[in-house]
Amino acid sequence: MLYPDMFKVFTCKMEIEYNSTVKVQTIQAPAIMIQNEFMAVVEEVARATYPVRVKLSREVPVYSQFDRDWLERECSIEFRNNAYISAYGEAV
Repeated sequence: MLYPDMFKVFTCKMEIEYNSTVKVQTIQAPAIMIQNEFMAVVEEVARATYPVRVKLSREVPVYSQFDRDWLERECSIEFRNNAYISAYGEAV
């Protein structure tokens, strides 16, 4: 069964941090393709022996009853491999 929003295109930002360098990539694709790309990167990073952090984020409109206006808020998920946690700890 196909859902109406199944092929809706989202714009996300993927950040990959390693060796104190952050590379940012903008992705425009349906949600399932973005999920598959993120999971593939996470699986690769999990096997890496050097510290790597991966973050996928996008802006989501949220209605603020206080401001009575739509505000953009970041929605994100982040993965850090064991080497990253050993080197930098779990805190941001």
